[in-house]
Amino acid sequence: MKTLLILDLDDTLLNKNKEISNKTLEFLKNNPKYIIILASSKNKDDMLKYYNELMLTSLLISNNGAFLGIPKNNEKPLYNANFCQNEIDDLLQNFNEDIVSAFYKNNNVTHVYNYIERLERFYNATILDTSIINFLNNSILSLTLIIKATKMNEFENYLNSKTYYFRFFGSDTKNAIYQIYKDEVDKSSTLNLIFDYYKNQFGDVIVFGDSTFDIPLFKKIKHSVAMENSPNDVKSVAAYVTKYDNNNDGIYHYLTNLL
Repeated sequence: MKTLLILDLDDTLLNKNKEISNKTLEFLKNNPKYIIILASSKNKDDMLKYYNELMLTSLLISNNGAFLGIPKNNEKPLYNANFCQNEIDDLLQNFNEDIVSAFYKNNNVTHVYNYIERLERFYNATILDTSIINFLNNSILSLTLIIKATKMNEFENYLNSKTYYFRFFGSDTKNAIYQIYKDEVDKSSTLNLIFDYYKNQFGDVIVFGDSTFDIPLFKKIKHSVAMENSPNDVKSVAAYVTKYDNNNDGIYHYLTNLL
């Protein structure tokens, strides 16, 4: 019976260079012992590089749980929790003068509200679309916003009032950066769908992660593993902690020690 592996990307499977090390890659790629599910807050388009390197055909969790599906297929995803247009309209109406810029990726196109040339490194776009009409008329699974720093408290109160799930990336004296998701979404939202999809194909389930975004999975999966480089509040929730960090093949060493 196979083991279902649920793997976070940044600072878990990926090293500081945003790469899967050769040792870990060769161990996981086409390994018949595992069904591998990548789970990240990244957009699925940004996860495809690693999905393809591992030669996967399995399900993928992106946008912190807002999407579950097989990214290579044109089939309807198993789960897709996107913002409604009226929710985005309400956000823009309330903070139109305070949003420095906002953007999201959909089908390899980065849609930008209030395009600013000096922010291109944040957009990280291969194809850029600055049309406000297109911005409002696409499926938005997660939205990154750069807000005036003076409006941080007001903005966070608004997000909490809507029960949106948000990630705060930091701020300086002028701006603050957030990424927001639907209220019901986290990485564990689709576990039952995953278990049904792979029914009778796996025995044990192991989840690896390093951040507070992985805690919902840790709480639902008995064999939860925090990376050695995780903060203490994450380690305290996990059942196990790797001996080595993400820069020293922590997942590889943990799994080979189980064999």
